[in-house]
Amino acid sequence: GYKASVFEEDYSKRKLSRKKSLNKILIKMVISIFLLLVLMYFSMGEMFAWPLFNLSSINLGIEMGLTLIIMVIFFDYFKKGFKGLFSLHPTMESLVSLGSLVSFAYGIYAFVKVILAEKIGDMEIIHHWRHNVYFEAGAMILVLVSLGKFLEAVAKDKTTSSLEHLFSLAPDYAIVKKGEEYIETAVKDLKIGDLIIIKPGDGIPIDGKIVEGYGYLEESALTGEPLPRYKKVGDHVIGGSINQNGFFIFEVTSLGKDTVLAKIINLVEEASSSKARLASIADKVSSIFVPIVIGISILTFIIWYFVGGKDVEQAIMFAVSVLVISCPCALGLATPVAIMVGTGKGAENGILIKSAQAFESLSKVKTIAFDKTGTLTSGHLKIIDYKIVSKEYEEIDSIIYSSEVKSNHPLSMSIVQYFENAKTPKIEVQNFENLPGHGIKSIYKGQEVYIGSEDLMKKIGVKEKLLVGSENSSTLVYVAIGQKLVAFIELVDTIKIDTIEAVKKLKELDYRLVLISGDNELATSALAQKVGIDEHYANVKPNEKQVKVHELQVGGNLVAMVGDGINDAPALESADIGIAIGTGANVAIESADIVLMNPSLMDLVNALHLGRKVVKNIKMNLFYAFIYNVIGIPLAAGVFFSAFGLALNPMIASGIMSISSLTVVLNALLLKKTKLYKKEKEVSK
Repeated sequence: GYKASVFEEDYSKRKLSRKKSLNKILIKMVISIFLLLVLMYFSMGEMFAWPLFNLSSINLGIEMGLTLIIMVIFFDYFKKGFKGLFSLHPTMESLVSLGSLVSFAYGIYAFVKVILAEKIGDMEIIHHWRHNVYFEAGAMILVLVSLGKFLEAVAKDKTTSSLEHLFSLAPDYAIVKKGEEYIETAVKDLKIGDLIIIKPGDGIPIDGKIVEGYGYLEESALTGEPLPRYKKVGDHVIGGSINQNGFFIFEVTSLGKDTVLAKIINLVEEASSSKARLASIADKVSSIFVPIVIGISILTFIIWYFVGGKDVEQAIMFAVSVLVISCPCALGLATPVAIMVGTGKGAENGILIKSAQAFESLSKVKTIAFDKTGTLTSGHLKIIDYKIVSKEYEEIDSIIYSSEVKSNHPLSMSIVQYFENAKTPKIEVQNFENLPGHGIKSIYKGQEVYIGSEDLMKKIGVKEKLLVGSENSSTLVYVAIGQKLVAFIELVDTIKIDTIEAVKKLKELDYRLVLISGDNELATSALAQKVGIDEHYANVKPNEKQVKVHELQVGGNLVAMVGDGINDAPALESADIGIAIGTGANVAIESADIVLMNPSLMDLVNALHLGRKVVKNIKMNLFYAFIYNVIGIPLAAGVFFSAFGLALNPMIASGIMSISSLTVVLNALLLKKTKLYKKEKEVSK
């Protein structure tokens, strides 16, 4: 079978690669900061009367050498920057490398002037040029920009690392039952079908299904659920959760990349690397912005040197300051860091957001459509009546049980549980078929067996009068063999503990709420009234759910669809944003943009709240970046120099630029502090 270790090994490699990359940057930073401090000692030594060599040319030669080493350390800036320039797609690296190189080139020019002045002993010229060397500026630009990037990398690593502890929750070894033997086995050697023994206090090593016993599982790290959940035979367990009480045996069902834990981490990483529409706009602005800045820098030099009559060094200082201060780092970071932090925050609370675009959709949605069973209700239906109306088939219990066991619809699972409790024997049925929105079909001894809704019975031509349920909110499932009605089952569902509270909160936030159900009008309207949803549609087939979503979208309305079943998949795909309840069918989860790992609908409220917060944070970051450049570029260009004497040298400009990038990162990190609504505390039974 697929080894459990494959995904973990792959993830560990990526984690190791990330750490190596971070350590590499750290080493570069330590060396370059040390060299910069030595460089600053030589460049500022005369000012503070520090011990230096007698000849200025020797001091300047050391400065040039130190700057050159720093430039070699950060050679990537020059490589990427000039590649962008030559391909006519200048980048942030283009501005940094140009600023640093111009400062260095001018430093060499001043250095030559000092050497020539020393030969003739002209102290005035030596003094003049000695204080107009910009070696330290060229080095400082690279070091400060890299420091900003290092701090960004640390922030990103911190966000990504917030999920890494999940792997440590699952033990490395498991007790496997083989016949009458109990063998300790490494998790990486487990295979699908292995039986694992779990005692109180044990961590669940891998995903599986309980085949014997029960337990109370603490899943807070994976789903955000604060209290343990009761799990019995037939229930699924997730690797990484902890058994607080009870003893059970479970069968391994998923390994490696197919486990819930692996999918959570993959989703977070994919969402973090995806791009939102706002990020694409920022990228387009950056692509236009860089050439404009280079143009402004050249124009600044021309105006100050040829029109303003300033010295060449003064004109160069203004031009280089423009290049450095206007680095579009803040603009480029505004969206991705916020998306990364928001995705991590969601994952920590059981809200898996699959793409960056989902955040924008969440912030704009005004209409929310709900499925009924398993979404507003618990999906744990209880049979309150089961009647056999034809004595023709003695094994009718086994026919129903053996057909329903092949379906994963909530109704089917409740029916299966009923017959399992009654110790009903299984028999062989063939050609099982799912009839979305209607029920199921199978073949028994050459005869067609239909189990499903009133509509299905009418469709296949059942002549008998169909019975009505005893309760308004009950659901009736009919059983027919051929065209003959043989039995009916009446089930009732319970409303999830916090559905009413969640609906109330959503109405307060002015969302239009719609219930779309395949159930009958009586059951659908009764539930809508109980939970407080004013608009509902009953007897809606799966393909009609999709049509209904399209109808709700008329006029440009953005619609979110919330569901959990196979028949919700088309509607989830069609909605502007599909939200799946994580306890539902895999196909629904695959079709959705967001997965709520916990069945609580308060997580829907939290997802919408988080979406608005992230988009607000992105817009705030973009605003900061815009204002920073609107003020910074004119200041660096010397617009306020003549009137107020305000000017920036390249060192200060690079420092301000780094602070602007850091401000954006720190603002995005504030999303970690976002307060989410508390869920009702309940042990799921």
